[in-house]
Amino acid sequence: MNPSSFANTETVYLVIAAGGLGLRMGGGVPKQFRDWGGMPLLEATVGAFLGPEMPALAGICLAVPEDRLDQVRAWRFGPVLTAVIGGASLFGGRGKMVHALLGGLVIATIYNGMGLLGLAAS
Repeated sequence: MNPSSFANTETVYLVIAAGGLGLRMGGGVPKQFRDWGGMPLLEATVGAFLGPEMPALAGICLAVPEDRLDQVRAWRFGPVLTAVIGGASLFGGRGKMVHALLGGLVIATIYNGMGLLGLAAS
């Protein structure tokens, strides 16, 4: 979608899942934290989304490895930045599909209930 097609009334959030180990490139530093022009690649990526040609962001959420939370939370950007623990094995985690479906059903029920009550869901 062309950024100029966003209406001024749109609320846009940036979510980046960067919680993996990112070590396949070698060097011992996760690729999302490798140097890119004097800053970590992930920080430069977020900065690119804040460019004048991009829609204004209401908030940023980054899922990063637990040992990098403090580093990421120290970054200062205009929109609200939230850093959360990310990362899961590509070989699967624990849980059952039925539990994921039930979780989705609960969220949908809450969202619809708020709409029926005339409350804003965002």
